[in-house]
Amino acid sequence: MFNRTFFAALIFISAPLFRAPAFSADTPPLPAARKQASERRIASSRHTLLVQPASSRGPILEMINKAQRTLDLVIYEMDDTEIMDAMMNAAKRGVKVRAIFDVRSKHFIPNPNPATMKTLAAGGVSVKEASAALFPITHQKTLVADNSAAIVMTFNLCPDYFGGTRDFGIRTTDPNEVSGIARTFEDDWNGKAYKNVSSPLVWSPDNARKKLLGLINSAAATLDIYSLEVKDKEVVSALGAAVKRGVKVRLIAARLLEGGRDVNAEGLARVREAGVLAKSMQTLFVHGKMIMADYGTPSASVYVGSQNFSASSLDRNRELGIISVNREVLKGIKDVFDSDWDAS
Repeated sequence: MFNRTFFAALIFISAPLFRAPAFSADTPPLPAARKQASERRIASSRHTLLVQPASSRGPILEMINKAQRTLDLVIYEMDDTEIMDAMMNAAKRGVKVRAIFDVRSKHFIPNPNPATMKTLAAGGVSVKEASAALFPITHQKTLVADNSAAIVMTFNLCPDYFGGTRDFGIRTTDPNEVSGIARTFEDDWNGKAYKNVSSPLVWSPDNARKKLLGLINSAAATLDIYSLEVKDKEVVSALGAAVKRGVKVRLIAARLLEGGRDVNAEGLARVREAGVLAKSMQTLFVHGKMIMADYGTPSASVYVGSQNFSASSLDRNRELGIISVNREVLKGIKDVFDSDWDAS
């Protein structure tokens, strides 16, 4: 007969009385790790999710129309007349409105930004070209109002992004996050290179590669990902490594047709060979960039931002993303992802 008392005693005797926690050279001390987790929970409690095309212009227009003192915009592409009119109306009522535009991208023929800048300037908005001396491309998409609220977007401010793309945004009112975005805007506006290496936000070229690889490498159960591009070899390798350690990885990528061929095909083939479940979406164009790790667990978190899986995006461009542990944000993205996965 099985002797439970003897077996329990044997376990107690054979077990070590104390086991020291395993720390690697890169692991922060426990108090610091707890502090970081606490700060992220507090910041995330002030996050609200935007999903395109469902959210449309509403949250953007609301922020612009409610601004009382300042509005600061960084944008890669913009020609939406409704949003432009709202910005000019804000300037007319005395709000200090500034906007930084990328003008060097070759993706748009013609690039709409010079005409948009001219129109906004005539309507009282201060506009500047993003500094070529600081970054080859400014791909960041962020709106800050009154230095008290910010929207970090994956989408541009053009009509197509409110009707035909899968995109996301996170509105934050966390003072540390908002002040970090506002401070960096000020330096970019003045042509200074502010370094955001220790920021909780995801900044390119400062800390994006480390933070996004860290998120992928930390996953223990699941990874769900939207990506416009699948090019970066280190990211692809990290996804393969996640599969090897038992993580279920699902990826929805865009169909990027150039000259009749999908330039994502090679990257998708490599991740599929590594065991990643990968699809291309047919109903909407995948423009959003999102990584969600371990949904449904206490360590669940999600990244939303402008960074693509490419060396230029992670290491050279000006880009911005945000990481959230907000349960409503997580559930909102999970529901959308599952629906898109089933439809692809």
